[in-house]
Amino acid sequence: MPYVRKINFYETDAMGVVHHANYIKYFEEARVDWLEQVGHPYEQIAAQGIHFAIVGVACDYLRAVKFGDTAKIVIGLKELSSAKMVIDFCLTVGDTVCAKGEGSFCAVSVASGSPKIVSLKRELPQFFALLDSIRK
Repeated sequence: MPYVRKINFYETDAMGVVHHANYIKYFEEARVDWLEQVGHPYEQIAAQGIHFAIVGVACDYLRAVKFGDTAKIVIGLKELSSAKMVIDFCLTVGDTVCAKGEGSFCAVSVASGSPKIVSLKRELPQFFALLDSIRK
């Protein structure tokens, strides 16, 4: 199910167009919502000592999104390894694709006080199996 949000005035510039940095925020909101939709809310994962460090992000801006628009973001799991996942994002307004993006996330434990890369397959096997089953 896509993540849906209405664009707020404070997210736009003087022309009523969404500032480019906000698209990355929208993608992050959609990723957290997606984890909840697949039955593994970020809070539950974090409670087990695992976080996802963002190691790369990209966005192609195709059409302007404006104040008052209702944006829909669809997520696809593009790649999955034991410690890393790559997620595709597609932001639309109505039937118009306005932005496409990609984020790379690395599973880390912060139990020792500094992030250490961990294996999702080993640390959260049920979650890893679910991700593997829905990968593109």
